Amino acid sequence: MKIAAFPLGLLDLLRAQNFGQNPGNLADTIAPTVDVSGMLFANRMEVLTTTGDVVANGENGTKAFVAAVPAGQLWIVHRLSHIFSAAAGESGISYTILRMNGNVLALSSGITTPASRVAYDISYDYPLILPPGASVGIWGAAIVGVPTGGINLMYTRLKV
Repeated sequence: MKIAAFPLGLLDLLRAQNFGQNPGNLADTIAPTVDVSGMLFANRMEVLTTTGDVVANGENGTKAFVAAVPAGQLWIVHRLSHIFSAAAGESGISYTILRMNGNVLALSSGITTPASRVAYDISYDYPLILPPGASVGIWGAAIVGVPTGGINLMYTRLKV
């Protein structure tokens, strides 16, 4: 495949430059690949369901339902959801969140749970790659009463 102009950053991404010289033919430098990660991950997947704990307004960073990546590991997350359970007289809005490098990111729009209901939230692009120290949890808003929540996670644990 002859290339006349390279998209900005492509050669650096592919590590295809040789001492500052652009290749004339990418086939000499880049070989086609087949993604076998699904087959490799299949026998190594784990499922984690965290303990239910009371969801309060805000981040809930120290609750029992927080799943944190230990030092020396990298998690490839294949599925992630949270459960939010409100009994009679309880309600709230909950979000599955990712906490990484001191920042918090909502991974979904909030789910509103009225009294006497249980809500499940699954809506992400996969895979999520979580470095050591990253965690997933629940952000609560407009909480009434003491509803509970938990995290369900299907992931592959890799040593780093």
